[in-house]
Amino acid sequence: MLIALSAFLLVLQADAAAAPAAAPPHNMQVGRILRTADGRRVGEIMRVDQGSGGNARGVVVIFGSSTITVPADTLSDKDRGLVTTLSYKDVQTLGAH
Repeated sequence: MLIALSAFLLVLQADAAAAPAAAPPHNMQVGRILRTADGRRVGEIMRVDQGSGGNARGVVVIFGSSTITVPADTLSDKDRGLVTTLSYKDVQTLGAH
């Protein structure tokens, strides 16, 4: 019984590890405006930050007097454009290096 339970747990762990992360939106295009969930303007997308294997890690936006990278896993396409789940205050902390 214990061996069967251990094997079952190993299968569950393997399935969880193989599950892909949420896919970033397809419309991470240069020139689009990025907004916070409450509609505040973050800035214009200057480039898409590509990770290893060509996966998008985020978008680079000019915010104030610096550039920031907003993580792809916070982005989604909404009826009003590309939106991040980060609050405006969270976005401000991205630029505070």
